[in-house]
Amino acid sequence: MDCQGGLSYFPETWQALDLIQQEYIANKNLGPVCFEARVYRSYYEGTEKLLRTTLEKNPDRNVQGIACFTLAGVLRDYGRMAEALKEPTKGKLLEQGFPRDIVKKLKASNPDKLRKEAEDLYQRALEKYGDVKLYAGGVPLQELVEATLFEMRHLQIGKRAPEIQGEDINGTKLKLSDYKGKVVVLDFWGHW
Repeated sequence: MDCQGGLSYFPETWQALDLIQQEYIANKNLGPVCFEARVYRSYYEGTEKLLRTTLEKNPDRNVQGIACFTLAGVLRDYGRMAEALKEPTKGKLLEQGFPRDIVKKLKASNPDKLRKEAEDLYQRALEKYGDVKLYAGGVPLQELVEATLFEMRHLQIGKRAPEIQGEDINGTKLKLSDYKGKVVVLDFWGHW
């Protein structure tokens, strides 16, 4: 592993993940490994391959769902990182903190394509694996994916803000659409 700086895991970690891909990709207990793979996305070049292979070859529907969800998140992060690498200050920091092979791969990537594939995978996770839970007793993927897709589709710079209705500090009802064309600052707060 050619790491220029930043976090560095022991080579045994990468060897174990490589071994999982080679020998245990069909194991029905691979879900937690897939979910935790998001931690290694910036340091282990095989993260994307591990998740794609699991999604394709693991026969367990729950493991497939977790792999699909995690792969979507990894690609979304890669899109952000690829975009950041284009900015001089952020790019320099990323180059100093991450392995050269990952930096090289991300520099050659199209951030928009990565985000689009991430969105498609989230949609797939919603439609095909919405009832899958990341761990016993956890929330279904549907809840996590719906929130993420809403953010990706509506809460981004350049996107139209979703309608918001409520009351102002004086109790007067308001709708965000009443202020169309004006600069609006929303301040959400509460007291408990």
